[in-house]
Amino acid sequence: MVGCGANLPLAQRGHKVAVVRQAIAHNQPNPADGLDVLAKVGGYDLVGMTG
Repeated sequence: MVGCGANLPLAQRGHKVAVVRQAIAHNQPNPADGLDVLAKVGGYDLVGMTG
């Protein structure tokens, strides 16, 4: 899921989606392991929000 957080203009959302897809393809997180996904794709702020 990719949103327009941080007041990202809607026109730039496509680029954000592409970057996340590239990160997933490069890092290959295990979708059954939430910690692995956060470690390989999530940013520091996202990990902090999950507790």
